[in-house]
Amino acid sequence: MSSESFELQSQHQQLTVNQNGGNLASNWDTVVQVIPLDITDLKERDQCPEEYPLSMDSIRAPLGSNLTMVNYRQQLHTLLFMEEYERQTVLSTSHLPNMSCEVTPGYRDEYMYHCAPQGFAYVTFQLDDMANGSLQLIGRNRICEVKAANSNIAYQGILELFGRETLVVRVKEECAKLCEKDNASVRFTQKRKLFKYMHYAVDHVDLNLMFPNYSPDREYKSDELTALLNKTNLNTAQRGVIEDIVNPFTSHIPSLVCGPFGTGKTSTLVEAVSILLQVNTMSRILVCTHSNSAADIYIERLDKKFGPEFLRGKVLRHFYHERKTTHIKAPILKYTYIVNNHLGGKFELPPLPQLKELSVIVTTIEQSGDLAFLPGLEPGHFSHIFIDEAAQVMECQSLIALQLAVRRRVATKIVLAGDHMQMEEELVSKQVKWNTRQDLVETNWNHSVQFNNTKNIGDFLKHNFYSGNISWSTQISVREADVYPSVCYC
Repeated sequence: MSSESFELQSQHQQLTVNQNGGNLASNWDTVVQVIPLDITDLKERDQCPEEYPLSMDSIRAPLGSNLTMVNYRQQLHTLLFMEEYERQTVLSTSHLPNMSCEVTPGYRDEYMYHCAPQGFAYVTFQLDDMANGSLQLIGRNRICEVKAANSNIAYQGILELFGRETLVVRVKEECAKLCEKDNASVRFTQKRKLFKYMHYAVDHVDLNLMFPNYSPDREYKSDELTALLNKTNLNTAQRGVIEDIVNPFTSHIPSLVCGPFGTGKTSTLVEAVSILLQVNTMSRILVCTHSNSAADIYIERLDKKFGPEFLRGKVLRHFYHERKTTHIKAPILKYTYIVNNHLGGKFELPPLPQLKELSVIVTTIEQSGDLAFLPGLEPGHFSHIFIDEAAQVMECQSLIALQLAVRRRVATKIVLAGDHMQMEEELVSKQVKWNTRQDLVETNWNHSVQFNNTKNIGDFLKHNFYSGNISWSTQISVREADVYPSVCYC
C-alpha cells in the first residue's frame, strides 16, 4: 500500500496499550498518570488470549486487491488495525476540556434512580452539540478518562449515561473529590475488546466456511416438517427457507436469506427456530443479531408461541454482564441467567453442563465472544448459527460467532439474513471502505433477486433503493440448488 493512498494523520503518535483497562491510552496535553479502574468484572471480561497490539507497522502492512484464502487473514488484520487507528484518532479529538461538572452520589435515567457503588461517585457534565460521528463512537466505548483541571492524575471512569446534552461518568471517590473543587476534562478512549475479538476470530475461523463451493447432496422430505409448515401462514419462499435450514443434507452449505425490509426475514427465522425445536430435540441453535432490541424479538415471539413452561431450560437470552437488569423487560428477563452481587445482579452464562443442554441461545454478535472463549465449549457444538441482519455488521464481526462453526461431514448450518442495501456498519477509515468486503450478505449477494411482496411495494423498492436490480414475482424460485450459497428469497 502506497503512502499516497493512505496518509497517516499523526506519523509520530505513540500508540500504547493500557494493560489494566485494555484500552488505547489517550494523549493529554501534559504528562499525566492514568489510574486504571480496579474493577474485577471489567478486567475478567476481556477473555481474548492475544493482545493484537496496534502499531504503525501493523497499519502500514500491504493490501492485496482481492480477498483470497491465501491473503484473507493478513488482509483483514490490516484493515482492522486501520479502522481502529482512525476511530482512536476521531475519539482523541472529541475530548471535553476544562468543563464545569457536578458530583453526586447517584443519577436518574428514564427508568430509575441509580446509587453509586461503595467507593464511587457520579460526575455529570452538561454538553454542547457534538458531531454525530463522535457521538456514535463515544457511545460504543464505556471507558473514558477524567482529570481535574489542576491535577496531573487522570482516572479511568465508566460512561453510565451519554446523550447530546448530558454525560454521566462513574469514577472513584478520590477523583470525584478533585472534580468537586475545580473544573474537569474528559478524554475518550477506544475499547479494544471488540477489535481483539475480531482479530482472534480472523485467526481461528475455518476458511473453508468463508470460501465454500459446494452443492447439495440430495433433497430432504419430512412428513412432520410438512405438517408443521402447513400450520403456519408462511408463503412459498418462506417455507423454502425453513426446508433448506432443516435439511440435514445441506448443512455444509450456508443459507443466504435475502429480501428488502418488511418482507418477513426475521419472522421466517423465528419460525425456523421454533420448528427446529419441535422436529429435532438435539438441535443446538445460536441466534446472533446486531442489537439487543433485535435479539429480544426472538425471545418475545418464542415466548408467545410456546410459553415459559415449554421453553424453560431450553432457551437462554444472554446479555452483556454490566447491562442493568432494570432495563430488561420482564418477559425477557425470565430467560436470562443472573448471578446476584452487591450491585443487585449481573448477567452470566450458566455452568457449562447446563449451557450444553440449552437448545437455543440468543445474543448479540459481540456477546457471542463470551461463548467462543468459554472453556469446554468447542467449535461444532452448535448445529445451527443464525446471523440476522448480517448486512448491518462488518464481515469481521460476523466471524466472532462463525468461529464456533465447523465444516465436517455433519457441519454447522450457517444462516445469514439481511439486505446490504439497508443501513450498514459505519466505517471511519476511507481506506477500509475501499478495500474490504463490507459484510457477508453483500459478499454473497445475487443481483437478480426475486422476492415476495405486493407489486406496488416491490416496484417502489426496486426503483428507489435497488437501482432496478431486483424483480418482483408471486411465483419465485425458492433456491438455486446447484450453486453456492443456498439462496432463499423472501
